[in-house]
Amino acid sequence: MGIKQRNSVRVHKLTCNIVSLIGLNNNVSKSLIKMFEVVAQVMFGIGEIAIRSKKHLQKRSKFIGLEHIEQAKAEGKNIILMVPHGWAIDASGIILHTQGMPMTSMYNPHRNPLVDWLWTITRQRFGGKKCMRAKMVLNLFLNHVRKR
Repeated sequence: MGIKQRNSVRVHKLTCNIVSLIGLNNNVSKSLIKMFEVVAQVMFGIGEIAIRSKKHLQKRSKFIGLEHIEQAKAEGKNIILMVPHGWAIDASGIILHTQGMPMTSMYNPHRNPLVDWLWTITRQRFGGKKCMRAKMVLNLFLNHVRKR
């Protein structure tokens, strides 16, 4: 069994133990188990992004439809990606930046200063720019994108 499989089994066992302690019904517990598994995978993945090399991250990533972004870039166009909010929302932008695509993202700061600092250094590690959503008008964001 590989490292990835062992870690997945450990996360699943831990999640099952948490859910059984709470005493939820079967449907809710399955959903909760899946959510905790995804959260754990994403957190480990963000940790990987925070410390691993650009080459390693590029090797571990695959984007479907990347050719459309590359074509627009070659034509000198800027692109705004509308990404659904989810656990791994930051990962795609950070990885695209390792592919040589300048990125600017809007964000809300985390209320925990340590977590906010960790997210900030991870988001900006490869040169990505971030703009605080609460203090930014959409026009200012678009002007920043146009400059890239």
